[in-house]
Order: sequence, then C-alpha cells, then structure tokens
Amino acid sequence: MGKIANAYLYNGKELQHKEFSNGSGLEWYDYGARMYDPQIGRWNQVDPLGDDKKQIYSSPYSYVINNPVKYTDPTGKIWQDPEEARRLIRLIENRITDLNNEISKIDRKIAAGKLSTRRLDRLTNRREEANEKKDLMSLSVKDINILSESKETFKLFNSPDSEGYKGVRKNEKGVILIEGSTVAVQLHEIRHIGQSIESEGMIFNKDNRLILSGIYKEQGTKNEIEGYKIQFAYDGSYPNGASTIKHINPNTLYAIRDQHGNLVYKHLMPK
Repeated sequence: MGKIANAYLYNGKELQHKEFSNGSGLEWYDYGARMYDPQIGRWNQVDPLGDDKKQIYSSPYSYVINNPVKYTDPTGKIWQDPEEARRLIRLIENRITDLNNEISKIDRKIAAGKLSTRRLDRLTNRREEANEKKDLMSLSVKDINILSESKETFKLFNSPDSEGYKGVRKNEKGVILIEGSTVAVQLHEIRHIGQSIESEGMIFNKDNRLILSGIYKEQGTKNEIEGYKIQFAYDGSYPNGASTIKHINPNTLYAIRDQHGNLVYKHLMPK
C-alpha cells in the first residue's frame, strides 16, 4: 500500500496506462519520436525516417523489422538527430572536393612537363596518396549509410581530449554513442561499427562497450589501422604522428601510448 507503480517497463520506456500517473489507459509505450503498441507489435505512426532508401522495403509501422531479439529502436528513428549524419556526409564531401582539387593541381604540374625525375616521383606519390584518401573518405560515407540498416539509434558524443574518451558505447536508453573529440576520431569509430556490422554484428560487453570485430590479433591490427587511416585521411591526425598513410602501420600502431604512458594496443602485438 502506498507503493508507486513503475511505469518504465519494456526497454525502459514509459507505458501509458490508467494505473499510472499519466492515466491515459492507451497501453502504449512512449519512445519519443512515436508511440509503440505492444499489443500488436507495431508503431501507431509512420517511421519519421521511413522514406530513407535503406528502409523503403520494410513497413514504416513495423517494429525493428519484426526481430526484437536482434534489434532495438530506442527513439523510433535511426540517428537521434538525423542532421548529425547529414552533417558528417557534408563534411566528408567537402574533404573529397579538396582532394580532387589537389589532384587536379598535381595533374597540371605533371602535364606542364620540365620536371626532374625526383620531382615527378614526388608528385606521383602525392597523387596516389590523395586518391587513397578519397577512397577512404568514400568508405566513411558508406559506413554512415550502413548504420541506417542496423535499426539502432546513434548519436555523436564530443568527448574532450583531456578525458581521453573515444570509442563506441550504448547508454542506459539504448542509444549508441560514437565518442571522440574531433570529427576525424568519430569517423574512425564509425569505421569500427561498419567493420562489426560487416562481420558478426555489433556486440557489446558488460560495460556496454562495443567489442571490436577481429578477435584474432592480425585482424584486430588491420581493423585499427584502417580506422586510423580514415582519421588521417580526414584531417591528418595520428597519435604517433604521420606524414603519409604509409606511416600508419603495425609498428607505429603498437607504439601508441595513452596519457599514462601505457601501450594502448599491447593486446594486439604478436608474441
């Protein structure tokens, strides 16, 4: 007697019920973007992102593609703020434009001729590097689009450098936070989500941190190098410093240390 009924039940969402303080009696769960009716296993409103090209083959009323064992849908849409995904793609497209301009400038210099062998080799290498960066940026756009297929909800989390946070974790509401102090670091972490989805799917540990795909040291090393290459392609950053993509390799990866001087990737080192 006198006990307050708990209205936050399935997925921690508030149930609209006559026994609770909200008193509506509808028996719907409030997911923020729309209401979920557990009696029929359907949303009672159209998916706000139902016209997304990744979702056009599923009903805009279906709940997690009829697979609640594998998927969750904490807010009823893909990105908690869809503008975040659009902003990332715009930034990447701007970076690709810069790289195209750099390639065009190099091509004009080569076409003009009268270059020493050493100068020609240097320009050719710069052109190859710019094209590789373009490919990495295109892969990053692909990753962002792949997230739309997962039926999870994503949100960027700008963690300060001083706190040293970066990674992917699921918060108490089921929203997947992509942590990083810069856009480049966030793109790095989005690549790890893409790698996970491409392999066994996203798996989280007891601390709700994403378990990176590649349980074997060799694959884990490749995955981390790929993430750092995307980071470098976007803004030239790399914890150990790098002047070219070729400098991002197992040797420099294994030498990365955290703010306390500990080797970050010691677990990936071959014995």
